[in-house]
Amino acid sequence: MKVIFNCIAVFIIVFLNSCEDKIDLKLDSVADKYVIVADLHNANTAQMIVINRAVDFSNNSASNPVVGANVVVKNITSGRSYQFVDQSNGEYIMDRMTLREGNSYALSVQMPDGSLYESTCTMPAYVAVDSIGLVRKKTFDEEYIYASLSFLDPPAKENYYKYKI
Repeated sequence: MKVIFNCIAVFIIVFLNSCEDKIDLKLDSVADKYVIVADLHNANTAQMIVINRAVDFSNNSASNPVVGANVVVKNITSGRSYQFVDQSNGEYIMDRMTLREGNSYALSVQMPDGSLYESTCTMPAYVAVDSIGLVRKKTFDEEYIYASLSFLDPPAKENYYKYKI
């Protein structure tokens, strides 16, 4: 009987004993970079551009908003400029700006430290969604349902689409 008890005790000690190792990830601190999100669209006339500084992974704050930047979007096609209004929280708003398909736009952001960031783009043509469906996918024993959008993409053009659902 004592032998069985000792075998069970050894089994419990050897097989049910677990160890835990602490893993320290060495995440480099992020350089002081600006993050400009200018998600302009032609769905309505209100536009918003958000400007933050990148934050370290270990930082408790999710964002570090930039206040005091000069943000201008110019319609290169028509020559009209739109001065965005600083909301003092990293958001810059323009209430009345209608973007038109085929027109080219230039974004100019001058930061409070004097650095200048510029970009240009052309508003692509609208591509209508033909149909909407649901797709079931199984991942790690969990089943998920995803929306599936079908549309006829214009040939010979490199396009990217973003849908807000």
